[in-house]
Amino acid sequence: AAREFLKKNKEASDRYYESAIESFELALELNPRSSEALVGIPRSQDALGDFESAESNHLVAMEKSWSREVNLKPHYHAARSSFVRAIRQKDREGLLAALSGFHLANERLVKRHELLKLPRYPKEETALRSEVRAWIAFIEGRLLFEEGYNHRMKLKGRSRDPERAHALMLEARKRYEASRKIIEPLDPNWKKQWLSLEANLQALKEARFLPSKLTADEIEVIVNPKAGLDPAPATR
Repeated sequence: AAREFLKKNKEASDRYYESAIESFELALELNPRSSEALVGIPRSQDALGDFESAESNHLVAMEKSWSREVNLKPHYHAARSSFVRAIRQKDREGLLAALSGFHLANERLVKRHELLKLPRYPKEETALRSEVRAWIAFIEGRLLFEEGYNHRMKLKGRSRDPERAHALMLEARKRYEASRKIIEPLDPNWKKQWLSLEANLQALKEARFLPSKLTADEIEVIVNPKAGLDPAPATR
């Protein structure tokens, strides 16, 4: 009942988490190694939407409280924080910033799995990891599609290379298909981009352009968040 009330009343919710942070900070003054406080502070900051402060404290919690992973789950909470932040970055800061955040979330879930040495992911973590990986696939697909379109239409300084465009768009299709089940119901852009991608592939097929071969390194350069600038929104 208390959680439901906090969800509906933002002012009360903020006061609750601000008070929690004060209590955790006091606990750390008394015991700097308190795992409950180390994990609780960034969780409360996440609830307040202060993701920047939470990130630095999640790093501390993962470093100092990893031995309490079973019960306090510092890596899981840090992963969830990265995921929520990436969702927000997708619309505010662009695809590359979001992709970096989704990768970070995935790395933290993998690290938790390694620490616990579990045969499989618990149910709630399986759901989070599936959504994280779906967003990664969707954004990578978008980046590959954009690059392929630029080669097809000779845009953004790319040479006209329909064979390479065909190969890139086929790689993009794999990622759109991998993300479909989770992302299509969440983001209307999935369907728009899928239809545009299929129309482009059909045109290349009808023109009888065979796809060239792409190396894993070539694909990595395109989907790596550090490889270039965020593409402009698709209007095709």
